[in-house]
Amino acid sequence: MNITIITDESLQKGGWHGAQLAAAFAARGHGCQFVSLQDLVLDSATPNGILNASEMPKNAKTTNNVQGVFVRGIAGGTLQQITTRLNFLHLLHLQGAVVYNQAKAIERTVDKAMTSFLLQSAGIATPRTWVTES
Repeated sequence: MNITIITDESLQKGGWHGAQLAAAFAARGHGCQFVSLQDLVLDSATPNGILNASEMPKNAKTTNNVQGVFVRGIAGGTLQQITTRLNFLHLLHLQGAVVYNQAKAIERTVDKAMTSFLLQSAGIATPRTWVTES
């Protein structure tokens, strides 16, 4: 299986977490590559729509060969930037890639208030939490 590790750390090794993941995948016979969601481009003219910006415009490779995606980190940004980055994860899932730490899970757990609400709604004990903007 070809696994793409999404990271906002050094794309050479993805930090120590990424290096550990790459070693674990390699020990099980899986190849991997490191990609930052910031480097992806949505191109409606390609068969699956997603390109790595570093591979554009000549000989652009699509994500057709991505079978698994493991999300280690998403770089911060504006609301629009974060929405676009999460949409890439949604698109990869829709294209049949197995996405570990799916966009839906990230959207639900990135915010302490939503996480606490979902845990409590599921009957899982969680500390009383207050969330305010001031």
